[in-house]
Amino acid sequence: MEKSELISMFKRLEEEYKEKRTLLDKWKASFEELSQGIERLSADFDKKHSEMTIIENLPSELKEKLENRQEGVRLSVKTASRLQRKLNIEKPIEEGISEFILWEDVSSDQDRVIDSEGNELSHETEQSPEESIGHLEEVSKQNEETLEQVKGAIEAAEKRFVTFIEKALAPVMDGLYSGDMYAKDLIVEVTDSYPDYSPYVTEWLTVYTTLMSSIKKILDQFSVGLLIPETGQFFNEREHEPLVIVEDPSMENEQIKEVIRYGYFYQGVIYNQEGFIIRPAQVSVVKNANPAVTDESVNDTNQEDEALQEPAVEINQVETSSELEVK
Repeated sequence: MEKSELISMFKRLEEEYKEKRTLLDKWKASFEELSQGIERLSADFDKKHSEMTIIENLPSELKEKLENRQEGVRLSVKTASRLQRKLNIEKPIEEGISEFILWEDVSSDQDRVIDSEGNELSHETEQSPEESIGHLEEVSKQNEETLEQVKGAIEAAEKRFVTFIEKALAPVMDGLYSGDMYAKDLIVEVTDSYPDYSPYVTEWLTVYTTLMSSIKKILDQFSVGLLIPETGQFFNEREHEPLVIVEDPSMENEQIKEVIRYGYFYQGVIYNQEGFIIRPAQVSVVKNANPAVTDESVNDTNQEDEALQEPAVEINQVETSSELEVK
């Protein structure tokens, strides 16, 4: 390879390294900020739970229901307190990355020679053209290895981040979302059976939306969006997971009846993908029986079956917590 070509390749390699190095440094800073955010979140959860007092003059049945809700929130607080451990901030984002030799360091002194480990060696005479090319090739090879190490560290950081969101933070939101769905039903029940206590209970149960809002602030800060399909939206396999199949004559086949669990996506580029789906939303999907079977409807039904191959399960089997450590 001509020296001019080698120098051009060297500089392109340097530009890519600087770009990847900047991205890796950004991930390092993001994990530090995420750790601080999780610490604040845990403190907010603990404070909010301590404020969840129950007045004494409630009817016993209603008091028992609120005590059960209070215990559920306590479990969410306990799970949130473990997030810092699951983030494992002590584990370095980068480790064992070799030094990258910049062009200015190579070109500044023709008498300077660098060995394969990046150590500077004394050299009293000028290099011959062959020696100069050989030196550039050697340093370029070392830089290529360093660049690959940086790329590997970025991939590991991205995987670590996605795993933390999916396996650690999302289950806390799952538990709160499930509690909020129950709370809405309880408010209707209290309004009918204990109207005098309805304002108190309604205010008391806002704890779920308050805590979910705290989690969403962290998600927003780190470019993670929620997938919350609307009722009536049509199922698509990229964003939705059909957990439950239901019949509803008022709706069309493959329309979403209900959101069972939020999904998550990254609002930017990660894994070299734009809008990467971290976790699809779990939904119940409509599939109505059709007694008037024709050849055309049979084909349509077969296509629907292919789109909804996931087995239906009971809603109460949905996993709402995870003890997996972030590797």
